[in-house]
Amino acid sequence: MRLSLLRSPTAPDPLADRGYQDFSYVLFPHKGGWREAGTARLAVEYNQPLLVFRTGAHRGKLPNKKSFIQVTPKNVFLTVVKKAEDSKSWILRFVEMYGERAAVAVYLGRKVKGVEETDLLERKLAVLSPVGKGFGFNIKPHEIRTFRVTFR
Repeated sequence: MRLSLLRSPTAPDPLADRGYQDFSYVLFPHKGGWREAGTARLAVEYNQPLLVFRTGAHRGKLPNKKSFIQVTPKNVFLTVVKKAEDSKSWILRFVEMYGERAAVAVYLGRKVKGVEETDLLERKLAVLSPVGKGFGFNIKPHEIRTFRVTFR
């Protein structure tokens, strides 16, 4: 096995790659192919760790454990959850990672009022029908899909 981290070229920049460099990598032995082992999901989790913010103790309405978003099947990754730029809605972006078509089910843990598919600039493309606390859609291989979700 070989791992090249720096090339240290001298042209066009004679000072390229000089100074302190910090690298992290993981060896992940597994049986079967990368899809069966969940390698893509582990890579995303490693490279984009969940950020945790500590707050003071307080009584809350939620149980000790709660799932806010669930997405199936496993080849579809939720890559963005953010407030919409122009409303109180939420933007959810999904990516199909395994090169396979899929029927996607999204569970959001609370009643959904409306779902719109948007482009990457959050401009409305189509209206979807929410189903209770979620919605569904079909996705093509390696496709990126973005949705604006409004809650009740």
